[in-house]
Amino acid sequence: MKLPLIATIVLCAAQALGARSRTAQSARAVGNALVALQSAAAVSDPFDDLQQSSGSAAASASAYLEDAVAALLHGASGAQRFGSAGNATNAATPLGASMKNIQNLTQNLMKTVLKKHNIQQQSLDQHCGLLENCLQNMRKSRDRAREKLRRFRRQNKLHQTCRGEEDALASDQARCLQLKATQAQTSRATCNALKEFKASQGEAAAHKAAGERNDGEDVKAYLKRLAGRYCGTSGGNAGLIQKLVGLKQACRNASAELQSTATRCNAHNSVRLATRQRCGALQDSMGKASCESATIQRQACSTYHTCSGQAINSYSLTKSAALEQEAGRKNEWKRHLRMQCMVKFLMSSSNKTELKKCEERASKANVNHLDLKYTCNTAPMPCGVTSPYPGSPSYDKMLSRLPKGAPAKKSQACENIDTFKGARSRLTRQISGGKKKVRKRKKLDRAQRKARRCARKRIRIQKTTGTCTCHMSVKDKIEYVYVDGKDVTAKVSGDLSNWGIKHTISFPCGPSTLLAVQGTGSDAGCAGGGMAVKCTSTDKASPWNELVADTTWKVFGATCKDPPCTKTPKNVVVGAPANWYAPGFDDSMWDFAVKGSTDHAQGPVGTPWDICSPSGPAWLFRSFIPCGKGKK
Repeated sequence: MKLPLIATIVLCAAQALGARSRTAQSARAVGNALVALQSAAAVSDPFDDLQQSSGSAAASASAYLEDAVAALLHGASGAQRFGSAGNATNAATPLGASMKNIQNLTQNLMKTVLKKHNIQQQSLDQHCGLLENCLQNMRKSRDRAREKLRRFRRQNKLHQTCRGEEDALASDQARCLQLKATQAQTSRATCNALKEFKASQGEAAAHKAAGERNDGEDVKAYLKRLAGRYCGTSGGNAGLIQKLVGLKQACRNASAELQSTATRCNAHNSVRLATRQRCGALQDSMGKASCESATIQRQACSTYHTCSGQAINSYSLTKSAALEQEAGRKNEWKRHLRMQCMVKFLMSSSNKTELKKCEERASKANVNHLDLKYTCNTAPMPCGVTSPYPGSPSYDKMLSRLPKGAPAKKSQACENIDTFKGARSRLTRQISGGKKKVRKRKKLDRAQRKARRCARKRIRIQKTTGTCTCHMSVKDKIEYVYVDGKDVTAKVSGDLSNWGIKHTISFPCGPSTLLAVQGTGSDAGCAGGGMAVKCTSTDKASPWNELVADTTWKVFGATCKDPPCTKTPKNVVVGAPANWYAPGFDDSMWDFAVKGSTDHAQGPVGTPWDICSPSGPAWLFRSFIPCGKGKK
């Protein structure tokens, strides 16, 4: 709409009615101005108005038109009205026709306001879609990283098994070498004894005295003594010849056993070296897979940070402009309603009291249909290199746990991973004052640790197996509904502030799907209301099939920011954690829901109970799926 044309209407109306005359000239002036205005409105582009900050322009245009109609209203009285039942002649005049045109034009302008509202909502959704595309691309890249990570885990199991075999071979080799050393010592002692025997008995002088015949010794005794010395006696005393033969045999046997053990040790060592080489190859393959996974994660997170930053900045600028233009459209809508009241007064026989009531209703009119939905979650998702890779503390710690007899070989660290700001390890250290301080984590009980593992698993497993249909109700009001962190409130059927009806939503679901609901009740907390949810799934084996929200669900209870909680507008929950509806949010410190003491919400849904938190009346609910049912 162009402002000069509106100004023309004002001037024409003021000149025509200033003298309180209904001349043909003034009628033609106002009529021609309205025709020009209609032509301008017909060719105007609502989106072009948005681009040119239509919030102030449209408001000024509506104000001019309202002033023009107000001038007509001020100049008309009694029989001068243009469409009254008692003045059919005036209704047929050009000014009467112009009033009809103003009425039609106002309706067209209200349609234009709606069209601008829809265009701006689409623009917000498109900018939000850019952020969603960043997230989807990041998840696709991390899916590729998980493929590499699964390969790493397979290779890691093989590597650990191989190192176990190497350790067993190393233990056998150590025992073999120990036996070899013992046998070598025995062989040396035996052969040295033979050598010493030969040295002592190999000289003729050693036998000269024994070979001489003693005085008075007969021949038989002499020969018998010599035979006993060299050949032994029947009493078991070994002779020198037997001792020599025995020492030679002992030396040969000890040497043979030593040689056999040495051969066996060499064979064991060859097998151990081959196994170690095979384990080294598995370690290289494992390290390559983990390094590729970490590299893909780093690239995905770096791209996501850049993409999401640009998308969030673009959405924020669009939202900032939309907030201003949204208020302008609401004011413009009320002006058009007031103009309709004035035009209706000019064209009818109603009195000024009815006009005043009509204007008051127009000023207090409900313009919620012009509310823009700012449902885009601009909180960036945490992204970093979370898996172990060569050079990371967790990877080094994993290798340090190998058996002592089969240590890992030195690994080459991945490049450009440690310098990435999103990289982290299981052990986070803060350097302060030259001392290393280990961050102390709060000790969790078994149930809390299990809940934390489930939350992490929901991020890793993004798999749908069917379509879920959930019926729900919250006494007094459903504020927001999220599925896997995405706002799907607009897809829930029915008036969300009417707890007496069953609200339904359908969505793709799987074992790891998360349903999060924000609702509010009365000031009485659990005594005044609760939430009931019942779901079915096309996958009969899904945990979502025949699911009823119970005390396994987690809940955060608080008060509304501006108590008491109201049905309109939407309430803000005091202390609500950021991203509480995201799959990766850690709800291990939240309380479990309790069964309510009313029968309000379960009636429309058809469940045996409702759930709530005594800390209400504002609640944040998160569904619970057991970890065992979330496995692939």
